[in-house]
Amino acid sequence: MLNIYQSKLTALKERLQHATWQSQPQMLNAYAFFSANLTHFMPRIPAAWHKEWFSKAILNRQWNALDESFFRAEHPFTIHGWNPAWPEQLKKRPGLICTFHTGSYRLINYLLFRAGAPLALLIGDYAFREQRHSFNQMQQRLQTTSKSTPFSVLDATDPKVVFQIKRMLGQGTSVLTYLDGYQGAQALTSDNAVCVPFLAQHQLLRKGLPYLAYKLNVPIYTVCCFRQADNSLRYIWLGPFEKRDMALSDFIEYTLYKIYSGFASYVQHDPAQWQNWSSLHLYANRNDFFMPGNIQQQTIKEPHEARHALLALRNDHFLLDKLTYQAYQIQKAQFNNLHQQWHRKSN
Repeated sequence: MLNIYQSKLTALKERLQHATWQSQPQMLNAYAFFSANLTHFMPRIPAAWHKEWFSKAILNRQWNALDESFFRAEHPFTIHGWNPAWPEQLKKRPGLICTFHTGSYRLINYLLFRAGAPLALLIGDYAFREQRHSFNQMQQRLQTTSKSTPFSVLDATDPKVVFQIKRMLGQGTSVLTYLDGYQGAQALTSDNAVCVPFLAQHQLLRKGLPYLAYKLNVPIYTVCCFRQADNSLRYIWLGPFEKRDMALSDFIEYTLYKIYSGFASYVQHDPAQWQNWSSLHLYANRNDFFMPGNIQQQTIKEPHEARHALLALRNDHFLLDKLTYQAYQIQKAQFNNLHQQWHRKSN
C-alpha cells in the first residue's frame, strides 16, 4: 500500500508542476486575497514568495484528498505525536474537539473512528453543501474500518444543534469541529465574537465553542496536524481547556487566545499548509489592521505586484490593493498586460 500511495503522490506533484492556476479566474482571485492576507498577517515574508506558497497550498489541498482515499483498514501514513490512549480517554470523558485545516486535516476523523471512539463532526451548512460528496465518501471509508463505531455529521446552523450536541455528549460521543471553518453569515460583533491577536494582526472568533464547553462542563481538546519535510505527519496538542473556577467571559477569551496563539506559533513555520489564507480578511476588522506609518504614507502611482493583485469577475477586471483591500476596475487590455508581466514566469 505504501508504494501505491507514494506513486500516486509523485504523480500528483508532477501533474501540478505542469498546471497553470494563473490562467483560471477563480484561482487567480483566490491568490489575490491569499497574497493580500499574507501581506498583512506575515509582513516580513517577501511578496516574491507568495506565488510559490500558493502553489504549495494547492498541492496540500489535493494531497489531503489523496490521503482520504487511503482511509481504510490499514493506512500508509507515518504519524508522530498521536496519543493512542486518547481515544480510550474520550470514551470515558467525551468533549469538544477542535482542530484546523492544516496538514492531513481529516485524518483525525479516521484515527478516532478506527480506534472505536464515537464521533460527531460539526460543520456549517455551507461546507456540507459544497463538500457533501466528499463527506459521504469519507463516511463510507470509515465504515469499512469499524462497523459499530457511531459517526454522524451535525449542521452547525441548525437551530437545534446545541441540544443535539448535548445529547451526543451525554451518550458518550465527542464532537469535532474545525475552529477555523466557515463562521456563518451572521455578522461578527462584540456580542458573539472575541478579538484575538493572531500573527501580525487579529482574528474575530465566535464564542460558541468555549461557551458550550463551559455550560456543558466538558473539556476542549485541541490538536492540529502538520506535514514534515519527510512527508510524515505530526500532531501538535494544545490544551485541554476546562472551565475550573473561571468566569464564563474569562474562560471564553482565555481559551480562544491560548488556542490561536499556540496555533500561530506552529503555522508560521510552513504557512502554505493552512487552507485558510484566502479568507482570513473575512474574519477580521480590516479598519483596525496595524500598518506602520511609513507604509501608510506610501503613494503608489502605478500598479506594482508587491502592492497589487489581479481579480477577474466574469467580463470585468479589477486591480486589488493588498493593503486596503479596495478593488479598482481596469480595462481588459491593462489586465492582460499586467497578467503577462506578473505571471509570465510561472506559465
